Amino acid sequence: KYAFGLGLNQVLCVNILFAAALLPPGHALGTEILERIQNTDIDILQINSSLQAVVIGFALSLSSSALGLQLLADKKMLTTQLGTASLGVLLFQDLAVVPFIILLPVLQTLKMQGGDAGMGGMDVDYGLMAASTATSFLDLGVLSYAGYWVAVQGYKTVTKLECGNDVFVALSLLVLFGFSNATSAIGFSDSLGAFLAGLVLAGTPYAHDIMTELRAFKGLFLSLFFVTIGTTIDLPLAVELFPIVLAMTAGLMVAKTGVVTALGPFTGLSWRESLVAGAFLSQGGEFAFVIFGQATSGSGGSLFQ
Repeated sequence: KYAFGLGLNQVLCVNILFAAALLPPGHALGTEILERIQNTDIDILQINSSLQAVVIGFALSLSSSALGLQLLADKKMLTTQLGTASLGVLLFQDLAVVPFIILLPVLQTLKMQGGDAGMGGMDVDYGLMAASTATSFLDLGVLSYAGYWVAVQGYKTVTKLECGNDVFVALSLLVLFGFSNATSAIGFSDSLGAFLAGLVLAGTPYAHDIMTELRAFKGLFLSLFFVTIGTTIDLPLAVELFPIVLAMTAGLMVAKTGVVTALGPFTGLSWRESLVAGAFLSQGGEFAFVIFGQATSGSGGSLFQ
């Protein structure tokens, strides 16, 4: 109810809301509002195609699982109804990332072939694109199944030989790097490989032991991730466009809070619970960086050129 009801509709509504604010290319209402806020006209606020609007809309519809779950845990709300609803939405968002990342190369191919509006009107071989998408899903399916079998056999051996916790942790990291390198080799991001590794390890009989052993590294890796993201911020640009950055941040949080607040009562939440859940889910998500990274540097060409 919460994952495929509230979560699905939240992603769709926020995606449509932000995509609508960015369209039509060159004359978008959202772009005009931002330009009036700072009384400027800069190319960085313009998009060139509806494909870019779809990518941006989906990326902004995601919320931070790490931050959201930590806030819920700190407030002791994970076991409440709104905590369960928030967890369901976050789970659906994380699962929705996988097919979208798989489809990104297809969207890049569509752009390269000129199939989007304003790209030259060239014919697109949809059959070829469908075959490419099916092949991508098949590749990841085979990788996941093979990786699961290898991981289970590895943990079974380590447990049988009583090699100790260090070897157990090392095997977990080996599975992680193995998946990351494998997905990178077949044309996807290594971040997708890391996510698939987590899904595969969660499905093994040793999931609880893995979580227990890696818990000590959680804070370290999470801090490293956010520090890495922080170092990529263009501070001079952020200072120059601070009014626009502030308006976009406020707009993101208000829009996502409003959508969850409006949809919550349809899944059994009260208005207050819906509002609080919306506030917990109002921030941006980590996977947005993965999506934007692949959209701008994928093998099919950048969607934002």
